[in-house]
Amino acid sequence: MKLDNGLNLMEFLPVFMREDITAQGFAYAIQNQLNKVIVNIAKAQIYANIDKLSNNVLDELAWQFNIPEYASNLDITAKRLLVKNCFRTHKQRGTAEAVARVISDIFGDGYVEEWFEYGGEEYHFRVITSNHSVTGEQAEMFVDAVNKVKRASTVMDTVIVDMSAQMTVYYACAVQIADFYTVEQVV
Repeated sequence: MKLDNGLNLMEFLPVFMREDITAQGFAYAIQNQLNKVIVNIAKAQIYANIDKLSNNVLDELAWQFNIPEYASNLDITAKRLLVKNCFRTHKQRGTAEAVARVISDIFGDGYVEEWFEYGGEEYHFRVITSNHSVTGEQAEMFVDAVNKVKRASTVMDTVIVDMSAQMTVYYACAVQIADFYTVEQVV
């Protein structure tokens, strides 16, 4: 019998023990147990396989890692990013970097502009994103996620949804220079 990785335990027995039925039985029993372990090794590598985990496992990991901005109704890509980055986010919680990371993990893009960058009041900030879904049903979830990551003494002034598009614009200009002459008949 061979293991899943191609290893045959009978080959490791000394030549005089290969004919012994008891030794063959031990090798067979050990090999069966090792096969079970080998099959389950991949399951034990949870953090290394986050991109392959199901929704239920991600929900359990979010509970275990205490990720307050995590929501079970998020799409699976956002869930995976939140779980992957949770240790860094916990370490930097309360900073603009942590807020920006959570925004990009959940909503795809966005950044934080602090009060001194736009001339606001002290300890205020605003969030700028180009994700148009933030204006709809996800607006409350967006604000809730930011409030769970930001420092308690800071205030989020506003969320700016930057919508831009590339398009071809045609314009024209015409200049007409003319002299007017009045022609009258003299009688």
